[in-house]
Amino acid sequence: MQYQINTERLVQIFMDMAAISSPSFYEKPIMDYIEDYLKGKKVELKRNPFTDKSRGLSTENVIIRMPATDPSKKGLFFDAHADTVNPCEKVVPIRDGNIIKSDGTSVLGADDKCGIASMLIAIDTILENDIPHGELVFIVSSAEEVGLVGAGYIVEEELEGLDYGIILDGGGAVGRITRSAPFHYTYEIQVIGKASHAAVAPEKGINSIKIAAEVICGLPSGRIGDNIVCNVGTINGGTGRNVVPECTRIVGEVRAIDDKDCQPLIQQIKDAVAQHKDKAVDISLELTKSYPGYSFDESSAITQFVAKALEDIGIKAEYEESCGGTNANVYTTKGISCTVLSVGMEEIHSVNEFIRIKDLEDTTRLLLQLIQIA
Repeated sequence: MQYQINTERLVQIFMDMAAISSPSFYEKPIMDYIEDYLKGKKVELKRNPFTDKSRGLSTENVIIRMPATDPSKKGLFFDAHADTVNPCEKVVPIRDGNIIKSDGTSVLGADDKCGIASMLIAIDTILENDIPHGELVFIVSSAEEVGLVGAGYIVEEELEGLDYGIILDGGGAVGRITRSAPFHYTYEIQVIGKASHAAVAPEKGINSIKIAAEVICGLPSGRIGDNIVCNVGTINGGTGRNVVPECTRIVGEVRAIDDKDCQPLIQQIKDAVAQHKDKAVDISLELTKSYPGYSFDESSAITQFVAKALEDIGIKAEYEESCGGTNANVYTTKGISCTVLSVGMEEIHSVNEFIRIKDLEDTTRLLLQLIQIA
């Protein structure tokens, strides 16, 4: 059965949240909004604070639980993240016909507040219509944009007994199912040279920026193959134009759907560092596996489950592989089948970001159908 969705309420919730600045680790105002919105409603809401030791920053995840009213149905959790990329200091959402956009000076924040808005309206619709459901958990996570941080602080006990996880964080019109996501490695190379006055005694210095440039020439970068990408992301070094730079830092990443495709590229990075060690006082490489990938085919249970719900609401399922990481990569390691669904966000991570109101509606309809057929 398909239920009537309060579109005006859905749009208003989204626009309210879009107007709230919430860069990574500063999501508290959004969590306050969610708690205030759900106050007095028959849900269990917890705010779980955490501190990311590597950054020394604190924030929180919000977990909303609805105990099963029909234990025969599968348990589901849904996830959308509260943080947005910059520029997001002052967001002015504008309703322009059938789309919502920013005023062009900031991101809109549809990535991923559209997912949160649909979750809140789905909760309202369930309560207002007494829709039978299995165990339901709605997670609003933090610090996703800076490395899927918040999802890593969701403990397994919060997901115990649940069958599927649905991550509401895919771009494009509703209907896409991400069936593969990448293994992700980050690296940091630090080149140590020797400082000296660049005009008085340049011959006494060892220029770390120049050595770093030679290292970079040997690093993999760009699209290496199908679903295999690398990037040299930042380089920082030097203290002034008249000082031979002592220290330079290079940061980059490697992503591939298949982990075995990452390994030759990691070896290439190691070789590039080793080949220039004798030119510097020291060169160090720190390599980190940020998160594992996952892959499943169209015959898998979770894919068929989502495809059936899409068919029920009149949308044909499409499948894609992505080199973008999402919270699904993290939740998969906690032993639960997850997939990422498109929720209508377009031109994400740019001041041209927008979302169609129809996609806000379709995402909410899809959530309600998944809950009913679970």
